[in-house]
Amino acid sequence: MDPTLAAVMMIAAGIVEFSLAISVGLRLLTRAGGLLGVIYFLIATVVFGGEWSSGYRWNTPNGGWEYVLLILVVFGSTAYVDAGKFSLDGWLDATPASITVYQSRRNSQPDALTAPVRQ
Repeated sequence: MDPTLAAVMMIAAGIVEFSLAISVGLRLLTRAGGLLGVIYFLIATVVFGGEWSSGYRWNTPNGGWEYVLLILVVFGSTAYVDAGKFSLDGWLDATPASITVYQSRRNSQPDALTAPVRQ
């Protein structure tokens, strides 16, 4: 492999892994980070790693796909599940504009407790 291409790929991998750490660790742009993690680890293991052809167990001489599958499940579930209210995504979603939209939707549809009682 060309040394220049290898250097560019190393820098790109470092940027991707750093953005994954911020995305998953701080829960900022969580779904995009989870999807990026799945794509990144699939490319890293299928194209460059060779773990899929080594067997299941990770402690084989060339490594196996057990640990890779665990990482893919973690990032896949992170991409599927919402970040929650204790995250930067949840905090950014709780801005006054989104609260106003939520309250206007809630006020337009009265629930059973606030609906007038018919007699």
